[in-house]
Amino acid sequence: MDDTTNHNTRPKEPEHPQILDGGVVDGDPAFMLHCLAEDYLNAGTTHTEIDRMSRDPFYQALYAAREAVGDEMADTIIERAACRSSAMHIKVWESTALDVPVDLTVSRNKTRNPNDNTPTEPRDA
Repeated sequence: MDDTTNHNTRPKEPEHPQILDGGVVDGDPAFMLHCLAEDYLNAGTTHTEIDRMSRDPFYQALYAAREAVGDEMADTIIERAACRSSAMHIKVWESTALDVPVDLTVSRNKTRNPNDNTPTEPRDA
């Protein structure tokens, strides 16, 4: 590796300490796009969101993979990954509209057989 590609010899840039520079490596951009799409799908990202993200330069790896393979092939790769994905999508929310105050009583039950489903009376303290 010569000095032009060795990132250890670059001068320090104190005004940009958090900037990461990536290098180009040999590999299959179509396979990389497929792996990225699977990772996002398994994390719960939808096919439509991944397609949008791959067109946004902010998502550098997805964007670069789309640029490398072309729009038509990228759409096919993302679609195939989505067809094979089995990630569960759920939506959770809290609502206070139906909250009803309740009284909660905690008591110690008598020792009983775990296979016996009959209710027991609390012991006197």
